[in-house]
Amino acid sequence: MALSILRIGASNDSFGTQLADALVQHLKPVTASEKENNSSNNNNNKKNTSTLLAISNRYFDATVSLTPLALLMEGSTTASTAAAASTATSAAPDGDEGRREDGILMVFDDASKTSFDVLDGLHGRAEATNQNGDLLRLCIGIVTNMDTNNTVRDTKEYEAEYSRRVLWCLDHGYEFVEAVDLSPEGTTKGHDAREKDGFARVIEAIQGTVWSSAVMHNRKKQQLKQSYQETREEQQQQQHVSATKSTYEPPLLSTLSDIKLSDDEETKQREEQARAALLKEDGIILKDDDDVAKIVDENDNTSVSGKDESLVRNGTGEKLISDMEAAIKEATRIRSMSQAGELSDKERRQRAGDAAMVLMNLMNQLDEDEGSSSENEEGAIEEKV
Repeated sequence: MALSILRIGASNDSFGTQLADALVQHLKPVTASEKENNSSNNNNNKKNTSTLLAISNRYFDATVSLTPLALLMEGSTTASTAAAASTATSAAPDGDEGRREDGILMVFDDASKTSFDVLDGLHGRAEATNQNGDLLRLCIGIVTNMDTNNTVRDTKEYEAEYSRRVLWCLDHGYEFVEAVDLSPEGTTKGHDAREKDGFARVIEAIQGTVWSSAVMHNRKKQQLKQSYQETREEQQQQQHVSATKSTYEPPLLSTLSDIKLSDDEETKQREEQARAALLKEDGIILKDDDDVAKIVDENDNTSVSGKDESLVRNGTGEKLISDMEAAIKEATRIRSMSQAGELSDKERRQRAGDAAMVLMNLMNQLDEDEGSSSENEEGAIEEKV
């Protein structure tokens, strides 16, 4: 059975023991039968102080050995260093080759500068014996009196010391967890908080680490496999659709004149439709009879051929002015409907453009009528002279 090793290195043995006891209280220890099976190959190790923890969450189960850091003496030789490393490895209760040094917890007195300074030497020795796992590294400051600690945290001296500790942890790959209260009351606080700190954060980090001994739950494994298969099928389907999808080729017009002709015809048609609508507002309807355009006045049921259309529309100019009033009325109606939300932007732009076009044509016709009237008056004056 694979086993993950979590080392505890403490500047003071009592702090390491307190932390280990608190972790055992909150993390399920392995049962006696499981522990016996794991330690079957290590029955002669009478000094083994390791504790096996059963880590279980919604994704996996793992077995973690909570083991003290095997310290080296100052001035030790290379041979003794190698022997100590071998002893540290055999300190775990599992005798197979599946053991992994996965994590390390560095523990110190949060209120003491010298206690934190000891951690630098402990880290160096852990590296020399390959006991500094890479999956989890926590630097844990233990407090014995929270009231005193909270008072100290308001000083500039504390801020400088806090910065020094954080920088050291960043340089050596540790997460800094300060103000860990191991009292019975302190170990029960903060476990339901979204952003955890103190002892609750230590528990969260241990339970959330994917240990090398982790065994994925069958149900979760099946869900991941199914999700992977669905994602793969979706990608293959998208690739197939992209490969078979035809590219759109817009129709090509032969010459630029064709485009201009098409635009002119569309403009003319819109002009005619707008003019007919405005005339209908005044009781005049345009009809086509044997390809000859006629204007029918609904009020007196009279009709005039297209050639004499100017008689009805222009005459004395009264009809032309009436048409202009109708165009202005139409523009006002379009504005009111737009403000009331009865027209879409497309309809509003189209109808406003039509009304403006008709109004412009009527003004041009008015200018022409004024010009012809002036010519007639000048001719009449000349005849009298």
